[in-house]
Amino acid sequence: MFKYRLDPLLQFRKMKEEEAQRGLAEADRVYYGFVNEGERALGRKVESILALSKKIGDIVNPRLLGLYDNFRLGMNADAQKSGRQAISAMEIVDMERDKLVQIMKSKKTLELHKEMLGKRYNDEITRKERIESDDIAMTRFGRKERVL
Repeated sequence: MFKYRLDPLLQFRKMKEEEAQRGLAEADRVYYGFVNEGERALGRKVESILALSKKIGDIVNPRLLGLYDNFRLGMNADAQKSGRQAISAMEIVDMERDKLVQIMKSKKTLELHKEMLGKRYNDEITRKERIESDDIAMTRFGRKERVL
């Protein structure tokens, strides 16, 4: 029976891979949250511009016009902030993805090593069985020769 000596290390690498996958999923959720927030801010900005364009003719107080302009500038700032947050979240996603790829490579290396040692072990067992069966056949053949 083949027993791989590095099984605990392989199990540890599998655990690290699962942890990295969870980290990547969390980073993806954060990224898409910022993207959705940016899209909502952009939608609010467009709605405010449309509402302002409808009311622009009715505004007689310049302070009210300044208030709408400040609101529009605030919407622009919100959209830009969400965009910057999405970019930084995407960088985090990329780092998590690279980390996961490195862990998967090291785990795959160990798995290939395990397969190679297992094949070598099976080949050795097969070779020993063949030698043993050849010895048995030679012994039987020698008995038949003596009997005749």
